[in-house]
Amino acid sequence: RSKSGVRVNNRTALGHAPVWRGIKLIADWVKKLPVDLYRREDRGRVSVTGHPGENAIRRRANQNLLAGTLKQMLTAHAILFGNGYGLVFRNSKGQAEEIIPLDPLTTAKVMLEGGDVGYRYKIGRDEIVAEWSDVLHIRNLTHDGFNGYALVDVLKNALAPGIAARDSAAEHFGKGMGVAG
Repeated sequence: RSKSGVRVNNRTALGHAPVWRGIKLIADWVKKLPVDLYRREDRGRVSVTGHPGENAIRRRANQNLLAGTLKQMLTAHAILFGNGYGLVFRNSKGQAEEIIPLDPLTTAKVMLEGGDVGYRYKIGRDEIVAEWSDVLHIRNLTHDGFNGYALVDVLKNALAPGIAARDSAAEHFGKGMGVAG
């Protein structure tokens, strides 16, 4: 709850028209941006073409999702929840072939044995841990370099008056009140 007592969560925030519009504008623009793949070398990064992962990042993330839709979804997740995650599936040669979105509410960064970073996520009732190299992580603004700030956590008190006004107006109009004049 906000300081004013208004319940502000991801769902109520997304139902607030300015929040919806802002997230949609940003995510739709990111969806349209071109993506280039690079390889790190001693002299810096080098653009890569013909890479097996190129299709997943530019055309089809997986058999059910276009790459642009994945970018749009992960961007919206990063803005609203603080983090957007995509699980990278690899072929027998270890090359990226598909990316599936992960639920940002059931995915978290964890420390693995040896100090490496990994990600714990849930699919159904199964809890799985993946290495950092198998997860595409898009984060919002961050204070630690790992976890993004969730919109609701940062703007709860700023969003509350708008959500309260919307709910109050809906309640009054729902009772048959109208504008006269």
